[in-house]
Amino acid sequence: MTEYYSSDSDSSSDDQFHSDLRVNTKDGFVMMPRNIDLLRYYPTLFSKLVCVDSFLGEVSCKELTVSEMNSFIKYKTLRTVFKVDCKNVFLMIKINKIVEDECLSDLINYYFYEDGLKPVGLFKYCREESLTDLCSCLKKNIQESFEVN
Repeated sequence: MTEYYSSDSDSSSDDQFHSDLRVNTKDGFVMMPRNIDLLRYYPTLFSKLVCVDSFLGEVSCKELTVSEMNSFIKYKTLRTVFKVDCKNVFLMIKINKIVEDECLSDLINYYFYEDGLKPVGLFKYCREESLTDLCSCLKKNIQESFEVN
């Protein structure tokens, strides 16, 4: 479960605003840029928290590691050129399960479609990892491939 911590209410509003969001992970922490492009316009777990408290300085995301958070930050900062590939697809699925990024979900689905990956193997992985949305999408693709027009 992700927890969040608000800044001290005794400080002035200028002191409360943090340029970076500290994300505590299960093995450390990372500083995530708070700029508007990263958090405000693209709905994720973090953007929802920042919208509730714009002075939020720290969140706890113990489901992910520092390495996984760095991969997510890399995706967010390079989203126009970032590619999901066979080396990172399962990592990005795991990350997306926690951060709930709609754009990342679309990118993962596009990768499956473009590369013609075997939906049955992916379906098994998604079911084992409790990735219900992706599992439903793959199940639908499998069913459609057996339908007669």
